[in-house]
This record gives sequence, C-alpha cells and structure tokens, in this order.
Amino acid sequence: MRADKLREVTDGCDGTWVAHPGLVEIDKSVFDQHMPAPNQLHRKREDVAVGARELLDFGPAAPITESGLRNNISVGIQYIGAWLAGNGCVPVYNLISTASSPATNTSSFSLYPLTTG
Repeated sequence: MRADKLREVTDGCDGTWVAHPGLVEIDKSVFDQHMPAPNQLHRKREDVAVGARELLDFGPAAPITESGLRNNISVGIQYIGAWLAGNGCVPVYNLISTASSPATNTSSFSLYPLTTG
C-alpha cells in the first residue's frame, strides 16, 4: 500500500483515496513526506502529453476475456453480499472492494463487444 501511495504522490496527485479510516495515518505520512506543500500545481509533467485523441481512447489495453467477466461477476456478487451484511469495504481476492466495484466491473460488459472479433 505504501508503494501505491508513493507512486501516486510522486506522479503528482495532490490527494488519495483511503479504503478504511484506520489507513488514513499511513497514507497521510507518505503524502506528508513527499508533498510538503498543500498541492503540486507547481509540478508539471512535461513527460505527459494528452490531447483529444488520448481522451477519447478509453478502450481496454487487452482483450476482455470470459474468465475476466466471470471474475468481475464474482467480485460484484461478493461485494453486494458483504454490503447487505453491513460491510462497505471488504477484501475480495486480496483487493479492496467498495461501492464502486460492482459499477466498475459492469463497465467490462459494455466494452466486451469492442474487444471480440
């Protein structure tokens, strides 16, 4: 987790998403160490060039597979089950799932026709 937060702050992110209140201090310590100012507006990413074409290129990097779709269905069902049981942030397959997981996983279904012949 520290490595992920370090990547975020060194990539120029001004803040981060925290999965659980108990993780706030860990995440905050990484950002405090590497971002002493309130924001990183002064930090320009000259190595990144984004134009209209890149913004419209939102397809998946690799083909969406049946096993990937099945995994997304499983994650969504497991999360919804945990949510109905009163847990809003749960580990599923060693990844943190939250309320956005079912919606994010559903997006793979809409992209699936674009990646198949």
